[in-house]
Amino acid sequence: MPIKNDKTLRILTDLWKATSDASITVNNYNTKFTKSHFERLLTHYKQSIIPQDFVIIESGLFTTLEKRERDTVCRIIAELKFNNALWYFDHRLNTKDAEAISALREKNILFKTDTTRVHLVNPLKIRRGKPENVVVATTLLVDNAAEISSELIRDLTPPNQAKINAFYDLLGD
Repeated sequence: MPIKNDKTLRILTDLWKATSDASITVNNYNTKFTKSHFERLLTHYKQSIIPQDFVIIESGLFTTLEKRERDTVCRIIAELKFNNALWYFDHRLNTKDAEAISALREKNILFKTDTTRVHLVNPLKIRRGKPENVVVATTLLVDNAAEISSELIRDLTPPNQAKINAFYDLLGD
């Protein structure tokens, strides 16, 4: 596709340079899940990626929600931390918020914790990070905490392969 306009070519060149400057090279892995085991095998392939902070949501999730539930999910998306399924929101002061939280629990988007204002976000529905990293990092965080509190809500480092394997070994077959 030849570009006819010098201005277009200059814009394209600037965009291409910006994206190539931001890209990094990473290893590719084959990932295998079973009921009780997770395995990440290094391949001989590498790829260039542009690291970005984004949230993954289940396809079609918004179409299943009422307006107040969608508003709450948008808030979760904005506030969710990297590799952490915990989310803080005090819904007790507003009955409409309480109804939305209750509805999101019924739809398995949120789960209760021991603390009223801290919720567990289902990483298969909404997450910031790879699902296995979110599950293991959050589990390790909660397991090492005296109690579930808003202090636990922060970005978490992805667990290494040994920690992920140890976690799945605990689950058994």
